[in-house]
Amino acid sequence: MKGTLVDGGKRIKLQWKPVTRNEDGTPCTDLQEYGIYRSTSLAGFDVEPSSTVAQSILTWTETENIIGRTYYYKVRAVDIGGVESGDSMIIMVQDEKVNVIALAEDMYAKVIIPEELTSILYEESNSYGDDLNITVEEVEEEKDKDKVVSCYEFSAFKGYDNETPEEIESFSFAKPKSSVSLSYEVNSQGVVKGTNIKASQVGRNLALFWFNGIEWVKLGAKTDTGEQVLWIRTKKLGMYKIKQAPAATEFTLNKVYPRIFTPNNDGLNDVVNFEYANPNEKGVVCRIFDIRGALVRQLDIGQTETSFAWDGKDEKGRVALSGVYIYQLEGEGKVVNGTVILAK
Repeated sequence: MKGTLVDGGKRIKLQWKPVTRNEDGTPCTDLQEYGIYRSTSLAGFDVEPSSTVAQSILTWTETENIIGRTYYYKVRAVDIGGVESGDSMIIMVQDEKVNVIALAEDMYAKVIIPEELTSILYEESNSYGDDLNITVEEVEEEKDKDKVVSCYEFSAFKGYDNETPEEIESFSFAKPKSSVSLSYEVNSQGVVKGTNIKASQVGRNLALFWFNGIEWVKLGAKTDTGEQVLWIRTKKLGMYKIKQAPAATEFTLNKVYPRIFTPNNDGLNDVVNFEYANPNEKGVVCRIFDIRGALVRQLDIGQTETSFAWDGKDEKGRVALSGVYIYQLEGEGKVVNGTVILAK
């Protein structure tokens, strides 16, 4: 679903593709209408839709002036028996921006995609030849492991007119500005559910991890104890989990991977990533030096807001020679050094 501000930003117009298949992949032959739901919060949607349109109509325009307000919108398809589909992705209007949210069914995980990154979701502005849908599903088998509080997989799909939608592997946003968040629960005794951690100690004892395809990487996520979430801005979808683990209280380098990388654009180990924690939100820089100590590159932000990535190129865009290189991260007056190997 796509949202566009109209009438000078006073209203929003929603547009969606026709529903042609049931959730089991069979053809949908009994579609009757679409229900449009509106709320002032993610948890506040009514049971009944705010409005409905006939199955032949694929747009709906808000009638109220929404300037200065925050609204959430979603659409469901309804068949002649009154059976509703699952939710569409959610359109969020806030501060005259149209953001998109993919939300888990249990509402304990979500990704918020800011307006500046939403063009990749739509056929007319992406390279996939189709609109994309992002799903958020709980990973039960990972959740049952020791010290794991919750785990969800974020995936992008195209081809919803097909019997089986096609998952887009290695999907990535243009910038690390999409916000992935996972929730934790606190019981009546003030303890995080499934742990012995007090709610007041969450910031020091829970951490957010991302699976890079080989191993789990600890991220420099933020903790919001009021909303009971851990979150981070990132380019990447994939699997994320909250796990009992010490959380940094100062600038800390969490992970460097892969230590040996091959920048040949084959999609495998083309960059080396430096994931760090920056809980005090101070300035952090990362520089690459050759073995003689000459500066090769000062790195740009990586796949998360608390990471750097090196593609093996120097400041002039030339691929560096094979060999050992020194990385140096500096933050809060602290310097962390180490080496990586560029191989060809």
